[in-house]
Amino acid sequence: MDKFSFLQSAIQDTQQTIRAIDFKIGALLAGSIVPFPKIREIFEFLTQSNLWWQEALAWIIFIIWLVSEACGLQGVRPGMNCE
Repeated sequence: MDKFSFLQSAIQDTQQTIRAIDFKIGALLAGSIVPFPKIREIFEFLTQSNLWWQEALAWIIFIIWLVSEACGLQGVRPGMNCE
């Protein structure tokens, strides 16, 4: 295998890895956006009994969900521009 074909296969492998990571991040974002239309109903269900620990659990779940959305969007954002 000469240098040119080695470099070409290395670049193709890197591109395929990047595409796979982008696809996985997109699938995770799509899966985490699914409950968004029902978030109010979920939160009301968790807080309807007026127990402090259920309300705290609802807030913790909501905050974790928001952080995961922010991290997912950061993963989709382009990073370095190699020119």
